[in-house]
Amino acid sequence: MTDATKEDVTEEGEAWGFYKPIDTDIPIFISFNSTVAKKINELPYNQMLRVKVTIKNPTDNGLPHGEEFTALNEMEDFLDEYIERQPSIKAGRVTTDGCRYFYYYGIFEENIVDQFLKNLAEKFSYHIEYALKEDAEKTSYWNILYPTQEEWQLVSNQMVLKGIVEHGDELIAPRRIDHWIYFNDQAHLYNFSLWAESNGFEIEPIRAENEKEAEDEVEVLPHKFTLQIFHTAIPQSGFIDQTTITLFRKAKEYEGDYDGWETLVVSDKSASDEPLKVSFTYDSRQQK
Repeated sequence: MTDATKEDVTEEGEAWGFYKPIDTDIPIFISFNSTVAKKINELPYNQMLRVKVTIKNPTDNGLPHGEEFTALNEMEDFLDEYIERQPSIKAGRVTTDGCRYFYYYGIFEENIVDQFLKNLAEKFSYHIEYALKEDAEKTSYWNILYPTQEEWQLVSNQMVLKGIVEHGDELIAPRRIDHWIYFNDQAHLYNFSLWAESNGFEIEPIRAENEKEAEDEVEVLPHKFTLQIFHTAIPQSGFIDQTTITLFRKAKEYEGDYDGWETLVVSDKSASDEPLKVSFTYDSRQQK
């Protein structure tokens, strides 16, 4: 197999995803380069460089705040500019427990990296540590940065919430939020709907069919039965993440698949906007 190049991976630009895993003892915020997923294992970059920066004045939950956001971003830009001059690619970033970690894959000379990071620490007055190791299988990318199937729902949530805010919505007004779940048999759909009603959701009329009409076309669905449920709530990040993961897990219990959610934009700028919808999709790992 021919090795991919950095240009192959980034020829159409880089896309980044962001999510905050749930069910963790301390907050963790992960930003990852989603563009490289399909070809990262083909890149001839077998060294993983992890740079650890200790946050000076973290909040009680270990995150930066105030002016330190700006300082850390300036330092990250400086670090990225240096890395981009090397045969390398940025894989992601993790912020947790009073520290920020940057992950890169490339071909590095440790003595040069060591001196650069010493200069960086002095320039920005931060305590910086690093680890440089062989990682031909890109395990740090797949196991630390890249979302699991469940966590992809969190990534999708952040994307649609960003779109809602960009339409002028301040996410302070309650509104209807719809969710879709697919099933292969009516018994599981019925039992799930009982659970949903007992947990504050209302049920749209059930469609028992494996086709739906979209304008003048017919789309064949992979499932026979579609359930649409809805509730009234404020679509803030923490609430949406917890709700969608609960529905995702509960759908699996009933041998169904959670497909996503949509809601209306509520703002003075555009009260009649079309609903914004996030459909759940999972990009399987492209590992060897």
